[in-house]
Amino acid sequence: KALSSVVIERTMEIFGNAIAVTVGVLVLTNFVSLPKPVEILLYVISGTFLFLMLGFYFSMKKEKHIFHTTFKFLKLDKIFKAKIEKNLIKFENHVITFYNSDQQHFFQCLIITFLNFGLAFIEYKFLLLMVGIDASIPELFLVIFFIGFVNTLPVPMALGTLEAGSLSVFAILGFGVQAGVLVALL
Repeated sequence: KALSSVVIERTMEIFGNAIAVTVGVLVLTNFVSLPKPVEILLYVISGTFLFLMLGFYFSMKKEKHIFHTTFKFLKLDKIFKAKIEKNLIKFENHVITFYNSDQQHFFQCLIITFLNFGLAFIEYKFLLLMVGIDASIPELFLVIFFIGFVNTLPVPMALGTLEAGSLSVFAILGFGVQAGVLVALL
């Protein structure tokens, strides 16, 4: 049951990030001039990300056991004992129960996720003001989107990803790499 709670929390976070990435791509392509192939790539990536998360949500709503199906597809049932498979089914049933019978908590989690994004705007606005940058709302959104995107990359121990993301977005927006380093350190 503890593992299912972790999976629920992470999927809720990723679901919120999928929505934020999609909105971020829309803001980015409307406020920053990008080459057409880059725009198309961003639309494809964000659309795929959102599609996968919506697919996961609707699979849970329809009580499809996607973890167990993946387990069987990868033929892990032949490697591991039946007890692990039974535990996987129990774990997945907890996740399915959350998505089907606990709608109130699901929507509360989504609201908290979006409140978190709102608080991030306030946090970054004051942080950027502290380093002498008066960023507009689209610029704030791009900073938060880009740094959030970089943080979701599967890099072991996230070595340098936040710093590289900060440097990149601050250079793109013309804020200076020094400000990017300072924000990454704070």
